[in-house]
Amino acid sequence: MNRETWDGWCERGILGLVLAILVFGPLAIGATRALPFLIIQGLTLGVVLLWGARFWLSSRPQLLWPPICWAVVAFTGYAVVRYFNADIEYVARQELIRILVYACLFFAILNNLHRQESTQIISCTLVFLAMAIAGLAVFQFLTHSHRVWYFEASHDYGASGTYISRNHLGGFLEMLLPLGLAYTLTSRLKPVTKVFLGYASLVILAGIAVTISRGTYASTAVALALFFGVMLFHRTYRLPALVLLVVVVAAGAYYLPKSFPVQARLKPILAGAGRLEDDVRIVLWKSAIQVWQQNPWWGVGPAHYDYRFRQFRPAMISRRITAVSTNRKVLSIAPAVTMPI
Repeated sequence: MNRETWDGWCERGILGLVLAILVFGPLAIGATRALPFLIIQGLTLGVVLLWGARFWLSSRPQLLWPPICWAVVAFTGYAVVRYFNADIEYVARQELIRILVYACLFFAILNNLHRQESTQIISCTLVFLAMAIAGLAVFQFLTHSHRVWYFEASHDYGASGTYISRNHLGGFLEMLLPLGLAYTLTSRLKPVTKVFLGYASLVILAGIAVTISRGTYASTAVALALFFGVMLFHRTYRLPALVLLVVVVAAGAYYLPKSFPVQARLKPILAGAGRLEDDVRIVLWKSAIQVWQQNPWWGVGPAHYDYRFRQFRPAMISRRITAVSTNRKVLSIAPAVTMPI
């Protein structure tokens, strides 16, 4: 085989490894645990090696460098400098490794998967992955299940899909919902594919609904308002966007008033009645500001918040804010709250 053939196989290999990372990460509880992230590190190393092979095989190697790359380099350099000045080396090293992995993937994807076909494959894969996870969340919500693989997530309302926190699921879905809607309305894909993408977008919307996350609801509403606002200014997409907007609004108007968990979460806010959870969040924000004031310009260190927070922990908070493991198969995602005597 000649160099061009080998180069094509390397590009396909990079695409396959990137898809494996993008699919495996959300399915493995966001790859927050050590073993899943080690797997992602190995896949990233494979991406970098294949990228290096493409450089060697190409007679005229090129490096794409849009302006956003300078911001990525600057932030990565900042992370490296803060690592060498961190108080807790092990914690800072773990955070730095994550940042380096993300930076390597950013540059590898930018330089190897910028063709339209690769972009469509990645986008459609993410949308259908989000549909599958949203479908799992709907199943969890309907069956009142808190099981995430072999973990038991403890939260009062909503579902979390393949994540421990339903807020994390909401953040994942709300990023991909506009992407699915955009491909449904504006892409040149085949009509059958666009129908499936539209269906996937509706399932993602249902997944967002069953998270019962107020922050997710607010950010999704803003994202959809901007998306449909832009679409309505284009004559080509005005009518389809209007029809889809009516469907989304009608579904929300039918579901939200009839859902007890949604009302339990939103009614106290609309009625102006305070809740202990809301008060705790305000107290945590105040403590976070105190942590930030220790070093307002450079920060307290990579992943050092959990350790710096302890000296500012309010009296009503009796445990760490990050996820803690109570045993091998049970995860608690909410801080314990105790009233001071």
